[in-house]
Amino acid sequence: MTLSRYVPALIVRLPGAASESKSYWAFSLQAPFVQCKFEYIENVAKLASEYGFAARHPMVVNPCSHAIHDPLQLKELPGSILVRGATVQGNDLRPPYGIEIKVSGNQIYAVSME
Repeated sequence: MTLSRYVPALIVRLPGAASESKSYWAFSLQAPFVQCKFEYIENVAKLASEYGFAARHPMVVNPCSHAIHDPLQLKELPGSILVRGATVQGNDLRPPYGIEIKVSGNQIYAVSME
């Protein structure tokens, strides 16, 4: 039985060929374990002024905990599981939940979520 539900999410393009699934990161905007929504901040000056973090590229932030997650870095979770969005500042328990996607032509489909 397949269950589906609405999950507020965002997909960002990573460096690489746009036709490959690995060139994107899709993630849930709902922060794990708390009632807070992640934000994708492209303005690096805002990251510096509001979060005290000198970034060279956009980051994902948890406005409740002020943790910052880097979309270009991976983090190893218990069980030797690699997930995207390593925490580079702050104390979130884990990065955002990832969403597996499939790229087919000019369409992107969500396949499953962690």
